[in-house]
Amino acid sequence: MILQRKSLFRLVIFGLGMACSPATGAMERPGEIATVLIDSQNQPSPELKNLLALFNLPANDLKTIVDVTQRAWLRPAGKERWELDEIAPEKTEQLKAIFAKLGLIQEIKPSTQKYEYALLMGARLASTQKRVNYLLNLWQQGIRFNSIVVLTGERPLDPAIEAIEMANGSKATTECTMTQAVFAHLKAPEAFKNIPVTYVSVPMLTAPDGKVRRPTTGDTVKEWLKANPVPGNCLVISNQPFVGYQDSVVKTLLPKPFVIESAGCAAENTHNAEVLDTLARWLYQEKIRRNR
Repeated sequence: MILQRKSLFRLVIFGLGMACSPATGAMERPGEIATVLIDSQNQPSPELKNLLALFNLPANDLKTIVDVTQRAWLRPAGKERWELDEIAPEKTEQLKAIFAKLGLIQEIKPSTQKYEYALLMGARLASTQKRVNYLLNLWQQGIRFNSIVVLTGERPLDPAIEAIEMANGSKATTECTMTQAVFAHLKAPEAFKNIPVTYVSVPMLTAPDGKVRRPTTGDTVKEWLKANPVPGNCLVISNQPFVGYQDSVVKTLLPKPFVIESAGCAAENTHNAEVLDTLARWLYQEKIRRNR
């Protein structure tokens, strides 16, 4: 389901209060973010080798690396990132240093000033607030985009951590309506509020085993493509540690007339398990992208 919205910003109630971390150590890395993981010959970078060695995992080739990291770091099916048990807390300082070298925790900045689309990736409430704030911050720095496309879904909200009111006073019930509420509550200049916004909202899906699952990043990108958007340069908006993974997903799925770049604010209080889970997914997605 794709909804065009141009007036969702009209009700300005309060600031989000969920600003991204300062841009300390921010990385300006246009083009291929994934080169910090795997080079053009599909060989692991020195930083990735160091990380694998820390867990006594082999670093032979991309296929082997994907296989071992899926087994070692990927969260079980049906478990959300915030439900994970911490991994290797005694190695946290070492891991943070390597995560930084892999571009997983610091801000990733855009490289140019003008884009056709800002693709804002859906997430739970805290991350959505960070991403919307970051998008506004970029606009305030002079970066422009002709439209905003919110790629989200009908995931039911967890009322314990995602309670937010819509502009009409009713409670948001899905990830899509929650994102609409975040935009409605945003304090922003009128020029930013007037940027056209399209919501791409994917229903909950049924897996092959019959279980209902929430839509993934890839599902939302595929749904947007069904509307035959005019190709243009896209700025994918995420937050760390998800920038690289979502960059890879979008580059896998959007056809070549589109030009994709990704950006996102720095991580705050990220757990090792969450970063490693995301890294395993990024490596898996890179393997798919490079084998197309």
